Amino acid sequence: FLPGTEKVAYVRIDIFGEKTTDEFRKALELVKADARGLVIDLRDNAGGLLPAAVDICDMFLESGPIVTIQGRLPEDRVVYDATAGTTIA
Repeated sequence: FLPGTEKVAYVRIDIFGEKTTDEFRKALELVKADARGLVIDLRDNAGGLLPAAVDICDMFLESGPIVTIQGRLPEDRVVYDATAGTTIA
């Protein structure tokens, strides 16, 4: 929790790696009973693995596109959509 705040959880993600999604889920489990808010700090995030970033976003989104990758050719388009159901309301 952030000091001086009323039950606002703080999670910093400095890179999206293979373990980021699992670690984020574990952090949420630790604070979900008490937290009334959540701050996700992505300052100075070095990037990393796209699937990990998509998985984190999908926890918050009910539907719709999360990210679209467009290559030079029209057939080189990849869209990552949110799946039904959210982890975090």
